Formats: sequence, structure tokens, C-alpha cells
Amino acid sequence: GDYTLPADMAENEVASLGTVTYTLNYNGANSTYRSVGELLGAGAKAEIVAAVSCPMAGVYTDATSLGNLASNLNSGTRVRLSGKYEGSRALLDVDGWYIQLKDIAIQTGTETAQLHYDGVSLVLGDRGEEFTFSGSGVNAYSAALADGKLTVTLRDTQFDYTDCSALKSKLFSAVTVENQDDDSAVMTLTLAQGARLAGWDITLNQSGAPVLYCQKRPVLSSTYARPLEGIRIMVDAGHGGTDVGALGAAGDGGPSEAAINLALASTLRYRLEQLGATVVMTRSDDTASTVYDRYSLAQGQRPDLYISIHHNSTELYTDANKTSYATAFYYYAASETLAKDAVEQVHQRTGRSAVDPAQAAYYVTRMSSAPSILFEAGFVSSPREQQDCCDSLTIYKTACGLAEAVRQSFVQ
Repeated sequence: GDYTLPADMAENEVASLGTVTYTLNYNGANSTYRSVGELLGAGAKAEIVAAVSCPMAGVYTDATSLGNLASNLNSGTRVRLSGKYEGSRALLDVDGWYIQLKDIAIQTGTETAQLHYDGVSLVLGDRGEEFTFSGSGVNAYSAALADGKLTVTLRDTQFDYTDCSALKSKLFSAVTVENQDDDSAVMTLTLAQGARLAGWDITLNQSGAPVLYCQKRPVLSSTYARPLEGIRIMVDAGHGGTDVGALGAAGDGGPSEAAINLALASTLRYRLEQLGATVVMTRSDDTASTVYDRYSLAQGQRPDLYISIHHNSTELYTDANKTSYATAFYYYAASETLAKDAVEQVHQRTGRSAVDPAQAAYYVTRMSSAPSILFEAGFVSSPREQQDCCDSLTIYKTACGLAEAVRQSFVQ
């Protein structure tokens, strides 16, 4: 249909034009309906700016695939849109990136895409360092750790003051900021000799200023029999509440995946605490917890490592008796070794077949502030393996294998 923009709408304005009302006629009867979403209008010179409206949104290099992930953006991050849409995704104005429409809220008024920062301040902490940019809001960003350098690229951003020599970081030997010709800014942080980085994250503080958080990778304790003392581990029992996960070979007459996940996660907590770790559980009983809840909890707790416990199932047309193995998934390269060690250690202790870990962009594997994996202990769709996964001795052996993988991940 056609729509005429209001005559008083400015050429640099994005305005909400309200919901769409339409009438259907069927057998001589009229029915009137109103759309759930609003119609938005953009002036010829308007910059279309949206903000991430969920705890974590993926930015993709493809209009349809979920596998081509370019970056993860936290709540409140701004993105500049081109005004072009494909399916359920909007095209950003830079790099050919796409973002799902359900994850953003388009801003109305006369928003300006470009952000300016006057400088950077640093707060040193026991577990990490916070670099706060002196300005309000943060635009789409990406980061990469390679050759001892963390490189953070901020889109549609300029630093009006780029001298970072006054920053006295213990984690990094040098911090530089450079404005680029494409209106982006690049911050490069060079690791100090002997320093180890667990991960990073960018959030907005209570004042709306962006904070780049860089977490130190801890070292093992010298306390006898308590090597994980001072290390914080987050253990996530997958599913829960109304989300039972896979029902397993016994159907609804037997334990659900969610229940078995909790049994293994609780045992893992017990073993990790024996080794001195501080363990934070995403759930300790049969309660519902969304992926957003788990991600937000991890951001608040800042664990040194995150493990999500699951059990696998086969598709309906597959012979479940012939599928039996443990495996794991990771996203960032820093998590790959943990994933491999977890699978190998469980294989050694339980005898269960092992399949090499694979890279996958699950919510629980995309946490960038510390290594994070999703571990699949076995197949509950297999009658024999479901019984084995419910065996108390096997659960303890599996937990011991995972705990050893955790310990190994902090070895120098």
C-alpha cells in the first residue's frame, strides 16, 4: 500500500507513524485489525540508529545464516542501519553486517550515528581492569586477540583525545587509540610480558558510559590439594523448569535431560569445591532459566571459566542404539583447549566414546570475558546410555574428568 509522510516531518528525523490499521472483507462482513508493530518513517537525510534491546545480540555476515557471526553486542549497543532489510534482519551501514530485527529497537528523533570520546580512564581490580571511555553510549564493535594484542574496533566512533600514555595498566604494556579514515576508531592493547588474558567484554555502566573490561587469567594456587583456590567457575545445568530438554529413551516415565544435567552439574560443583574453587550455579533446582538469564548472571559474576552441562539426543529416524559418545562445543579459540580436554578426560574415566569438539555459536559459548564451553556428556536417547548417564558412579567419574580439564586449563 501507499503511505504519505507527515508534512511536518524533518528530513533528518526518524518518526513513529503508529500502528497500521487495515480492514478485511469476507462474505460481506468487514473485520478491522491493527498491526502489532509500528510503521517508521525516515527523512531523506536521517541516520537510522537502533539500540540492542536484549542482553546479547549477534551480528552476522549473512542475511539468513546463524553460522556467520561477526560480533556479539551487549544490551544498549547502538548500530547504524542502512534502511535495507532481508527477511527478519536489518543491514548495517558498515561491513555488510546484519542484525536480527527482534534484537534491536530503532530510535526515533534526530539521532546522530557518530560518537565522540574525550579520552580513556583506567580502574585496576583484583580480577581484571576496566577502561572507561569518557562519553555516552557505544556503537557496534568487534575485537580480536592475536600475537599478544587485543584489538578493539569501534564503528562510527572518534576519540578527540588519543594520548593513553598516562594509563598505568598492569595487564598491558601499551594502550593506543587511532582514529581511522572510515570514521571508526581502533584501540590496541598489548599484553605485558608474562600477563595472561582470560577474555574481554564491553558494557555500559550506570551513567551510560562504555566500559571495556579485560579479565586476567588466574593461576593455580600453591595450597596443597586445593589448586583452584581463588578461581571462580560458573556451572550451568542446561534447561530446567518447563524446559525439560530431551526426554530420553524412557520418555516422560523417566528422568528428563534437565534432571540429569542438574545431577551432573551438582556433582561437578562438589568436585570443584573440593579442589578449592568458588562455584556459581546458574540453577540449583528444577527452575526455569533463559539463555539471557544465564548470560546476564555470567556478566555480573565474571567467572574465570564457564561450563554448560547437557546431554544429547538423536533425531527420530536415527538408530539411537548406535549413537554413543561425549563431545563439546566452543566458539572462541581460547575455549578450544578446554573443550578438547573435557572430552578426553571424560573418555578416559568413563570409557564413553569421544567425538572431537566443534565450533558453534550457542549463547553459552559466545561469552567473551572467559573461556566457555557447552559439554554433551552422552546420549539420553540411547536406552543403555541413558541408564549409564543416570548411574551415580558414572556421574562422579564424569564430574572428576571435567574438573581435571578445568584444572589443566589454568596450568601455565
